[in-house]
Amino acid sequence: MNLTEFAASVGGEMVAGCVIATVDGRRRYLYQAGEFTPRGREMYNQWTNREPDVAIAVPEPEAPRKRHKYGR
Repeated sequence: MNLTEFAASVGGEMVAGCVIATVDGRRRYLYQAGEFTPRGREMYNQWTNREPDVAIAVPEPEAPRKRHKYGR
């Protein structure tokens, strides 16, 4: 993740580890305290041309059951 290029592409700037840009006529934080703000995440996903991160549940195969042999 290259925040400097992202900041330059949206017309913002990188200040003290935060990305600040003018969005809808207001100065807003897009990246602050190590994570994206909701609007910043949306803009970053559009910038990288990818879909938002969605947790996908992957089914895990069941462990084989033990078969006991009684009466040995």
